[in-house]
Amino acid sequence: MPISLENTSNIRVTYNTGSNYIIETVKSDVFVRGTTSGDLSNPTVSPTLTTNIGVFTHSGGTENQTPHTIYFPVNTTCDILIVGGGGAGGTHIAGGGGGGGVLHITNATIPKGTYNIQVGKGGNRIVNNPRPTTANNNGKSSIAFGIEVFGGGFGGNGMWAYPPGYVADNGGNGGSGGAGGSYNSGRTVSYGGSKVLPSYTNNVLLNGTYTYYGGSGGDGQVIGFQGGGSGGGGAGGVKPSNYNGADGIQINIDGNNYFWGGGGGGCIQDSLKAGNGGKGGGGGGNGSTGFSGYTPGSAGTGGISLGQDGMIVEGIPEGGNGGSGTGGGGGATAQQSSNAKSGAGGSGIVIIKVISPTTNKYLFFNYLPAQPTLNYTLNFPTRTIANFNNSGDEVMNGQYTVSVRTTQSTITPTQGQNLQDRLYFTSNLAIRYHTLNPIKTAEGAQWTYSSNNPNVYHLGSVGIGTTSPEYSLDVRGFIYSSSGGYTSSALTKWSVLSDRRIKENIVKASYDKCLENVKNIELYNFNFKDNYVNTNDRHQLGFIAQEVQQIYPKAVEVSRMIMNLEEQIDDLLTLNTTQIDYTLYGSVKCLIQKLENIKIKMEQIKTVYNITT
Repeated sequence: MPISLENTSNIRVTYNTGSNYIIETVKSDVFVRGTTSGDLSNPTVSPTLTTNIGVFTHSGGTENQTPHTIYFPVNTTCDILIVGGGGAGGTHIAGGGGGGGVLHITNATIPKGTYNIQVGKGGNRIVNNPRPTTANNNGKSSIAFGIEVFGGGFGGNGMWAYPPGYVADNGGNGGSGGAGGSYNSGRTVSYGGSKVLPSYTNNVLLNGTYTYYGGSGGDGQVIGFQGGGSGGGGAGGVKPSNYNGADGIQINIDGNNYFWGGGGGGCIQDSLKAGNGGKGGGGGGNGSTGFSGYTPGSAGTGGISLGQDGMIVEGIPEGGNGGSGTGGGGGATAQQSSNAKSGAGGSGIVIIKVISPTTNKYLFFNYLPAQPTLNYTLNFPTRTIANFNNSGDEVMNGQYTVSVRTTQSTITPTQGQNLQDRLYFTSNLAIRYHTLNPIKTAEGAQWTYSSNNPNVYHLGSVGIGTTSPEYSLDVRGFIYSSSGGYTSSALTKWSVLSDRRIKENIVKASYDKCLENVKNIELYNFNFKDNYVNTNDRHQLGFIAQEVQQIYPKAVEVSRMIMNLEEQIDDLLTLNTTQIDYTLYGSVKCLIQKLENIKIKMEQIKTVYNITT
């Protein structure tokens, strides 16, 4: 499919079938990415999306970790929050689940590149009183930038009248430990969980300030005949001393004073009230249904999402689940039924806040488990350079729909913009965007163009072939004009280098030869053919280059003219009029000499023949 550029500033596309199509060329803005945040064109997002904050969550499925990726085009300074999944509560006079571990990093420089993020699931709830196991009931680790933050430990089971010799379970170890269970021997079971630090010891990414938060679970309790389990440990680090879960740690990374990693509430068999979940999304406990006036424990508050209260469902006790995305521990139950259910741990979360560079802004769109399709309206109030998931720069303006789903995401223009619908096989999108600025130099000169003013202008010197122009227009090469030029001053010629210091082999020109050349070069009247020369007056006065070449070849150069694909002249002859001008000057000098000689001879004749005038 041949393509040619025509004199009418159109691009002609010729298909093999012989059909022709015209694609008109259009002007476009001349721009560079902005260099200061103050020039940034901030896009708006509905529903509200926090600029520069990436929130990565668990899908809500059965996988231990939900994988994500994030791309940084340059070295980027970030604040990072990593929260492991919460542990499940126990059953049968049991302890609450421990909250997930919490790691907070500030001002960490992440080298340019793509990184994997894995968000941990909460521990599975315990049904029908099996003994808890680490594999099923501990919260799962969250991993980001090679740093692992462990999930919370499960709550230990207790026992009452039988079997003889039974010893209650320890709470599971984890980011925060699960609480120990209780039994009826009158002893206190001191098996609270303990925190396990993440593997960040030699991680090169942790060059910022980092703090790990976790806490131990409470001890199993003995109250009256049957006793009860304690609350689960929380990231706040204070060991529970009663049946309430320990509070998580309060960290504001996204503009909200949320608590993270709260412990789950324990249950009480011989009392009227169960333990509450700790702040940060821990689930509430559940107690015996055999006593009148019993009140289930409530979920902890202050998390990014709510946990659940303890409850009785059709006579079956259930501990409350930890809140999704909080790392909260699950609530325990007293197991009055063989189908009793403890609360599951809340899933973990990873939050990334981009601090710098300020000219490389980010927006993050992430799949949320509660909404299979999440639609955002993205609006750029002015033309802005944008890049989705490192897929190439686009100039975007106006309104777009961003749809984020479980396995794929799309970006669709809604106002007729020239952008093909984009499909990404991921549940997470990151957009980087920059201001559109006119091209500027250090001196402040700039090219300016807009649709309201089609003139392109520049406020400083322009260099072509040089980065250091010494004149308003400094061209290091040939200049071509199809129709000449104009000057508003008395100067009508180019200035030519002529300093003696840059010349050698200097000899006087032959004026006689110059006169001979002028005598032999004819001047013609003629008309230019159509489509060859861009001029309104085709009737011209001038020379024929082939004739000049025979007489004065130094004044003739060879060039090329392309009219279209069917016609071009590869050996087009052009005139170096400067050489012709010099020849004319030499001819005038020759005529002056001849005239001077005539004057001298006339004076001699007058003297010889005594002629007076």
